Amino acid sequence: HMGLSPNLYGLQQMRNQFASFRYVRFPSNHGMRYGTRLNEFWFQKYMNMRSEQIDGVHMTYYPRRMPTVRARLIATMYDMIPERFPSPVNERAFLSTRQRLCAERCSRIIAISESTKRDVVEFYNIDPQLVDVTPLANSLHAEPGGNLVGRPYVLFVGGRWRHKNFDRFVTVWAEMRAIRDGFLVVCFGGGRFTESELHTIAELGLEHNIVWMSGDDLVLASLYAHAQALIYPSLYEGFGLPPLEAMHYGCPVMCSNSSSLPEVVGDAAVTVDTADAGELAKGMAAVIGDSALRNQLVLAGRVREASFTWDRTAAATVESYRRLLS
Repeated sequence: HMGLSPNLYGLQQMRNQFASFRYVRFPSNHGMRYGTRLNEFWFQKYMNMRSEQIDGVHMTYYPRRMPTVRARLIATMYDMIPERFPSPVNERAFLSTRQRLCAERCSRIIAISESTKRDVVEFYNIDPQLVDVTPLANSLHAEPGGNLVGRPYVLFVGGRWRHKNFDRFVTVWAEMRAIRDGFLVVCFGGGRFTESELHTIAELGLEHNIVWMSGDDLVLASLYAHAQALIYPSLYEGFGLPPLEAMHYGCPVMCSNSSSLPEVVGDAAVTVDTADAGELAKGMAAVIGDSALRNQLVLAGRVREASFTWDRTAAATVESYRRLLS
């Protein structure tokens, strides 16, 4: 039951394989706040009509109002960002309340990493035997094009919220004069630089050293394929897909040694304490400047990325359903 959704997962092309399939294409994410409320209303109505036929319900996100249903509930938990990095009065605080309520109502929980499982157990005091881990996999397989940048560069992918550690990254980068002058920093996605970020970049003298780009999967694939390295200094990730994406395209990775990232990258990346400016500088210098290490990381990265598959995720999810209904 996808309801109203702007996403295309390919499931609509397999609708004949489902006993019941409901999906209406929503034109964009714009206005989906109202679409989400409609989805919850329609889903509840659907469950009321089929209550005797439904044994389990998988909550793939945290609803504003938990469904009323006789079936057992299972939910996927992605991260504990609202708990690890709380905000007093905003959508994140509201999300934290919804997430906790969802966890308390469910008979089982699926976590996307061992790190997220540990956090779920810690913050919600849930029996670890009731939490299953289903690692994710890389979905970015677009054929890369040529170099879109035109000069050597390192890549920073995704949002730049507090836990992403962007401010520390640019501050350390500004001090690495021996390296920084030879490379551009390309930030992909996460929205245009804010006024505050532009001010910081200007204060550090990096106006001509850092650029922002956006685009589709082809653009991102091309950026990975030609980057000197992916710098992923995030302090906390529920899983962290960009390192796997980078590995798929032979892009060496430097990332944090905290949260879920070590279990994702294994020994196929340079991992350091990115909360420490000195360690962050050493990690970046190594992944950018050591050609032998880079070659080693490229080979190890391709093997590591291939070990994460959606078939593995699906099999683990099915096993969670069996445990839920047993």
